[in-house]
Amino acid sequence: MDRDLTEGNAVEKRPLPLITGVLGGLGSRTAELLLEQGFEVFGVDNLDPGSAPAAHAKERLASLGALAGFHFLPLDLRAPDAGARIRDALLPAVVLHAAGLEPWRRAPADLDSLGGDLLRMAEAPVSLASGDTLPLVLPLHEPLEEEDPRGGHPAWRELLAAESRLVERLASSYPGEIRTAALPALWGRGQSPFSFPLHALWQAASRLPSTLPPDRGAVRTLPLEAAARHLVELALT
Repeated sequence: MDRDLTEGNAVEKRPLPLITGVLGGLGSRTAELLLEQGFEVFGVDNLDPGSAPAAHAKERLASLGALAGFHFLPLDLRAPDAGARIRDALLPAVVLHAAGLEPWRRAPADLDSLGGDLLRMAEAPVSLASGDTLPLVLPLHEPLEEEDPRGGHPAWRELLAAESRLVERLASSYPGEIRTAALPALWGRGQSPFSFPLHALWQAASRLPSTLPPDRGAVRTLPLEAAARHLVELALT
């Protein structure tokens, strides 16, 4: 591995692409494509055995670490100091947000910290990817139906409330350009972590067009390879 921050090594603070969820399927493939093109990449992910990519984390970390230019920081984005730790390590040239959240396994209080500080932390463009169809079927203005099994879980209702708070925060405090990529069929409905900030950004763009830039486009139903290549394209434009 070129520089592994798990061992206390420092990366010279300079603009680099930042990929959250870098040990997931989408995040790792996006990192590989950038590294193969000669870019340095800074990746963060949660190494908690209970996190979504845990089954493949060691294998993917070893594979990425064999490529020159890869830097890794083990980090749970729900941690209160997550944004500060990233800011201390690098200046993001672009943020590719491929990290997700499993709301049925996480406390609702985690939702704000997943997206809020990350989206405020730099004047870098932010590309958000969602591997779940949920953003398409649960817009904020539609209440969850009681007969919907998800509607009976209080985490879903608090998820929508957290999105609303994030929309307002983005409108007032995020200084940079926002670019989104929607990948609703990447994993299949209900089978992936839910990347809620994407939905919030869609809502923000539609509610506050004078404050936030328009969406740069949504990609619907992409296989993983095409999705990763699209994120690389966003990173380089």
